[in-house]
Amino acid sequence: MEAPIANEKRKRAAGDDAARPTKAIKTELASLHDPEVEMADTSPYFKGAITEQETHLTPYLRKISLCDKTPFQKRVLTALCQVPCGQYTTYGIMSKHLSSSPRAVGNALKNNPFAPQVPCHRVLASDGGLGGFMGSWGKGGEKGKNDDKKLKLLREEGVRFGEKGKVVGKVWNDFKG
Repeated sequence: MEAPIANEKRKRAAGDDAARPTKAIKTELASLHDPEVEMADTSPYFKGAITEQETHLTPYLRKISLCDKTPFQKRVLTALCQVPCGQYTTYGIMSKHLSSSPRAVGNALKNNPFAPQVPCHRVLASDGGLGGFMGSWGKGGEKGKNDDKKLKLLREEGVRFGEKGKVVGKVWNDFKG
């Protein structure tokens, strides 16, 4: 699995434009709003019936598939689109699904160019704490500089937190593909 990633990094370092979508494609993708596009065209993670959330995310799945992120980053962002509004998962659960590490998942998420529509805020630390957000992770029990933004997004979606700032409720773990 390392060979394709290394090959893509080599192409990028050499300035190989074939590894990146053209400006015209990026412009076209920015204006995509066709909910009739089948999920099979955009992602192996969405098979079968198309939910309302998946329909809403169709333009973003296309953008993810054509963006200039690494194949691993694209897998993380695509898997993230499965986490329903009002629910949360953890870095550990995502990493297990992707056969990776929680730190690698976090690193892919901190550079999410499609946030908050591609909901990286729905990924929390395994202990129920907020974890990181937008590249900031609090140290030594201190809050990260973006924790309030993440907390606000989650609360607006109906995710609840207890007195000690830990999430209340069941972790979502229904990844497909």
